[in-house]
Amino acid sequence: MRESDGPMAKGRAGKERPTGLRRTGRQAGPERQGMRESDGPMAKGRPGKERPGETERRKKENRAFANLCLPGRNCGPVFKRGSPGKRGAGMKKDAAMRVEDLLIDGGTSVLDAMQRLGETGAGILFLCENSVLRGCVTDGDIRRYILKGLPLEGPVYDAANRSPCALPIESRAQARAALLEKGVSALPLLDKKGRVQDVVFADDFLDVVPYKKLDVPVVMMAGGLGTRLYPYTKILPKPLIPIGELPIAEHIINRFTDVGCDSFTMIVNYKKSMIKSYFNDLQKDYTVTYADEDAPLGTGGGLSLLKGRITRTFFLTNCDILIDADLADLYQAHREQGNTITMVCAVKHFTIPYGVVELGNGGELSAISEKPEMNFLTNTGLYVAEPSVIEGLRPNEPIPFTDVIENVRASGGRVGVYPVSEHSWMDMGQLEELDNMRRRLEMP
Repeated sequence: MRESDGPMAKGRAGKERPTGLRRTGRQAGPERQGMRESDGPMAKGRPGKERPGETERRKKENRAFANLCLPGRNCGPVFKRGSPGKRGAGMKKDAAMRVEDLLIDGGTSVLDAMQRLGETGAGILFLCENSVLRGCVTDGDIRRYILKGLPLEGPVYDAANRSPCALPIESRAQARAALLEKGVSALPLLDKKGRVQDVVFADDFLDVVPYKKLDVPVVMMAGGLGTRLYPYTKILPKPLIPIGELPIAEHIINRFTDVGCDSFTMIVNYKKSMIKSYFNDLQKDYTVTYADEDAPLGTGGGLSLLKGRITRTFFLTNCDILIDADLADLYQAHREQGNTITMVCAVKHFTIPYGVVELGNGGELSAISEKPEMNFLTNTGLYVAEPSVIEGLRPNEPIPFTDVIENVRASGGRVGVYPVSEHSWMDMGQLEELDNMRRRLEMP
């Protein structure tokens, strides 16, 4: 068996392909030609024969191609009947959305507002008193609040825009022109008392695009062994692990192509022939090139192979994450702040399920906290970086990217942080997280 051979279904003569990964490209849509409902990403045995108990599991996995929220857009459900609308990751396909779901009290904590934003997938909430509009808050407003070092327990009113754009409900016909003029993604429609009656989103109008296309190269670190995903990675390299009908790497690439990126470089090592075979055969509207590691170089060392090839600001991503973030805003923030590296970090809220004891001198109890709550930022594995980061690496020297970050700081470079909500980050680095990602992207 050659490294480029897939373990399951046979393709063209002399090669095997992993069943469930259909090479029809992203234009083909969620329904792939020739895909049987019983086909699974890890199908075994003779064609048409199932092992006991596997059919239902495979049906569930193969319904997981999600209608994801486009990065860079405040996607949300359309309240006007007859329009399709878009939904964020994790929202059910047929979930009913009411205007009330987007209304929030100004005294609600920022942390709870972040959770609500994640649950609705609309990218915006409206602050109201007795349904009367007082402000609005978006992911970007909360990010700026966090970067000021303000507490997540504080009222969301402190993070809000208190002069939101709105229209009288009788002016609904002017919504498209107002969306274009204001450059916003949503407009609340108000009655004569200022109460929110409806919301119109830019997605209602296909010609209203409230974001700019990016032309930024993307580098994907795709050479790891994926040992935490064994036994999947005994058969497939991690970038080709199926999430529904697409491998994780293709999901990631599609999010970047949705905002205009069309040049991708994959740093490969383990089972690299399989990765190349998949993307070389894929019908696609973007280019993929490769940098081959001869030996493992870590999450940072592989970038040294790109000296002279990446000469402008670029995105750098792990091959096992999905981020719902405004990529255009991320890129703009990186450039405006003069960062050498910008880290995308997720806000994590964690409750310790025990009473925590603090000791004083001589073993005496100093304090006890029952089930304390913690808020912290964690590295997601998505970055924006300058080409000087690559030029500063030694050839073929193994180094983790976290050490690269510290070296940049030590040399005087600026490393910025771009916060996103916990709900915006999906990681499949371990088996439990892989299952969580599949559940979140599942559509009934």
